[in-house]
Parts: sequence; structure tokens; C-alpha cells
Amino acid sequence: TDVTGQLAQPATANQPVPVNIEVADESRDLVIQNPPYSRARNDRKVFDVAGISEPDRKRSEKRLSGIRSELRKAGIEIPHGQAGLGADFSALANLKLKPGGVFASVLPLTAAHADSWAGFRKTLEAEYSDITAIAFTPDAGGMLSADTHMNEMLVIASKRNGNTPPLELIFCINVNNTPESVAEAYWYAKLLNSVGQPAGGSNTIYSMGKTVGSWVSAQIPSPGFPWFAVGMQNHHLAEAAVELMNGRLYSPQDMQSWDLSLSFTNLGQIAGSGPTHHLIGHIRGNEEIGAFTFDAVPDGYVPTYPALWAANSKTQTKILTTPTHEGSPVSGRDDLQKRMLSHRSNLFISRGLRMTSQSIAVAVSDTQAMGGSAWNALQTDDAGITAALAIWGNSTLSLMIRVCYAQTTQQGRATMQVKALAGFPVPDFAAATPAGQQARQLAQERYKELADLTLEPISCAFRDANRHKLDAAALELVGLGGNAAAARALAHLRSLWCREPAVHGGTEAIMKALGLTK
Repeated sequence: TDVTGQLAQPATANQPVPVNIEVADESRDLVIQNPPYSRARNDRKVFDVAGISEPDRKRSEKRLSGIRSELRKAGIEIPHGQAGLGADFSALANLKLKPGGVFASVLPLTAAHADSWAGFRKTLEAEYSDITAIAFTPDAGGMLSADTHMNEMLVIASKRNGNTPPLELIFCINVNNTPESVAEAYWYAKLLNSVGQPAGGSNTIYSMGKTVGSWVSAQIPSPGFPWFAVGMQNHHLAEAAVELMNGRLYSPQDMQSWDLSLSFTNLGQIAGSGPTHHLIGHIRGNEEIGAFTFDAVPDGYVPTYPALWAANSKTQTKILTTPTHEGSPVSGRDDLQKRMLSHRSNLFISRGLRMTSQSIAVAVSDTQAMGGSAWNALQTDDAGITAALAIWGNSTLSLMIRVCYAQTTQQGRATMQVKALAGFPVPDFAAATPAGQQARQLAQERYKELADLTLEPISCAFRDANRHKLDAAALELVGLGGNAAAARALAHLRSLWCREPAVHGGTEAIMKALGLTK
């Protein structure tokens, strides 16, 4: 049946004959998909498509809800409302494939990174082998479809049988340009097929004397963790990211690494995460949700209910910043207002980071404030942890990991959903060890020097002397201060990182400064 639950009608020269095609579970050798990416968002429904009637739309939603319920009962955790129909189609493919069958699909690059797609990644890691993810990383973005306006990838995987060993690596191929014709696509297919699937490591893909792309056999840090190497153009950078999250700074130039004094943990282990802006409130004139109505703070005004609500690339160029909005309590929501006020903080992390224009990824407010749509409050009572996260979070090393962990569906952006913040990898600045104590003390000392430095947009880290000072301080916090070789390694990684399309976003001025355009 079709998604509305009604019988499909084939087009024939005579009277249409109703058909009901049933596909048994675990019966297909191959499933190839190019699914729709539609999802419910704000006022838009998942089936708001041209030509559909309201009754059909409601039937479709009801049918989809039933399918998701059946899949959850079967123990399949792939479907997720925020992931949209692409995940639902993947779940059905998983249900219909037999052991040894092959899954092949075009998917948004979001599927490799977003928290809402974690169930998809967990399922493939647990039930499939030989997972290959092919992303296209041209400077202008890797769109495969004509109308998606988002970066995409190809995923191919074989469903396991009982004798297959557990999966430890994702084979990631990143190609510098998308094919422009069927003939070129055929050539790409032959070229990439010749790469095979090496057991480990990484390398560059060459053809006719030119660099075509690269491949990485990337480790899986934990089930469902973002497939961070998918979409990363430089394979050396992907290797360094793996090492960093394993507690080592790696120099591709020297083939040498240095242990950090602190192991990595998740942000949620050292700082609490505040509520979403939907609970905090709304901007005046928008849908009346949450506890407060917000207006921009006038110059010189001291707000009673301040919030660091919005991103402002012109005013937010220093770690130390000021609230952007003042809240007015919404009548009849007293309990919610008190709850939102209990989550006030002076430490914030950017959710929808636009690296081509924004200068800070972690901010410290000069007063206790609520978060908002652009900034999420982080709770900690330890001044040393606050200072450490503020310094580290704006360093190139942290931003390297952010691009690995966050959604980079749109070039130059690194977006994290609120639920994903807790899993963001950071050094364990709360460690009750001599190294942890030293990091917190050093952070408070260095913060006094660094908080008021004016920073360039993040994509300009290659030339920003003040960002370099932050990087030097970040090395100190993890026990590598004064290590000249480690400092050179970081400078090289910073140069590689800024040349990633996901970072410079195809911005002409930045690419020209990097020497990427004539």
C-alpha cells in the first residue's frame, strides 16, 4: 500500500486495477533509495507538499505514525521526528533486507552528524558490515540532488549474518567535486571502487596526476557517535581529530603525538545544559511560547530578566559579552518563569555557529542571564571550569572537534541540537587530579588576559593573532604549554582546518586570503 494506507493505482491504458504489493521482512538482496528528507518543523508538517489534499495529508501522517510505532515495537530505533522521512525510509529498508543484503541510499550529510540520526548510526554499526560513506566536499557545497540545497552523501552497507565480527571502523571517502554527467559519475564509480576498503589508516586519492579526494577508515568512539570523518576533505585532519579525542595531540608532519594531561569526557559530565528557547520564551510578535516575551536591550539599559538570546557578529567579538535581550514575564506562567530563572548562567555555548561571521563559540556574560535561540546556558559553580571551557571552547582544537561532532549540512556552519550538547567531547576540566587542578587554576589566570581580546570570525583563525593566543593557552590547559613542537603541530592543523570547505564555507574573501582562489 502507499503511505496513505490506500491501495496504489497503477497507470494503465484501461481501467486502473488496484494492487497491494507486500514485501516480506528480510526478503530483499538489495535496497536502493533516494528518499525524501521532509520533516515537521515549526508550522510546516511533514507532508506539506504541493498537490496533496488536507484529508490525504492527515491520512499520511496517521499512516507514518503507525509505521513508526510498528518499527519501535520491533526494536528498530532509526525513526526520529527531527530526522524526518529519510530515517523512516532507512528503517523500512533495514526491515526488508535479508542477512547479507546490501543497503544503498542518498542521505543528507546530517545523517552522519546529527543527534536525531544517532539511532540510524547505531543500527548500521550494530547490524551491518563494510559501511562506506561517500561525501562530496567541493568549496561550494556537496549537493547531489537538484533541489535539496544541503550537503549529501551516499551510504552503502551489507547487512550482517551471525558470523560477522563487530564493526570498529567506518570507511569514509571524501571526493573534492560532484560528478557533472552520467559519464563522469561512471568514471568516479570505477575510481572509488578501485580504492577498496582498507583495514585502517587514510590516504589521498589520485587520478591523472590530480588529487581527486581522500579516504579514511575512521574509528567509532562510541555507538551512534557522529561519523566525523564524513565530509572532511583532508584525511590528515581526520586522523588528528581521532587522536585528539583519544587524548593525544598528533602531528601529521612529524608522525608524532603527545599525550594530553587530561583525558576527554563529555560536556554533560562537567557542566549542565539549560533549557531550549521554546521554554524560555519568544521574541515579541512571534508565536507566544515559553515563559517570557523578549525585546532587544536598548543601549545603557539594565535588564531585570536578561537573556543572551541572539548571535550578533558585530558586537560579539570577545569572549566576555553582554545580554542581548530583556524578558517580560508572560501572564499566568509563574512556575515556568521561576524554573527558567533557575537555569540562569554566565557561561554559554553557541548552538548554530556560523564560522564565517561569528567570532566566539563559547561566551561568558558579564551578568547572570538566560539563554535563547542562538545561545544555550551551561551551568557550573566552578569558576575554574567556566574559564577553562571559555578558553578551550574558542580554541582551534575545540573548534576542530566541533566540526567533527556538529551538523555541517550547510557550509560554514556547525550546528548542535540542544540534546547533543551533553555529548560534545571536551577535556575533563573537572578532574580531581593534579592536572585538573592545575588546568582550572591556569584557566582563571589566563582568562583575565584573554577575555577582552577582539577575535576575527572563526574561519579566519589562520591569520588571527588573538586566536593564536587562545590556542597557546589551550595547550597550557592540557599540559603542553612550552612544547615548541606541539605548538608547530597545532599551527599546521589550524592551517589545514581553515582550508576545509565546511569551515570557510566557500566565502570568496576567506578563500582568497587562504590562497584557494586566483
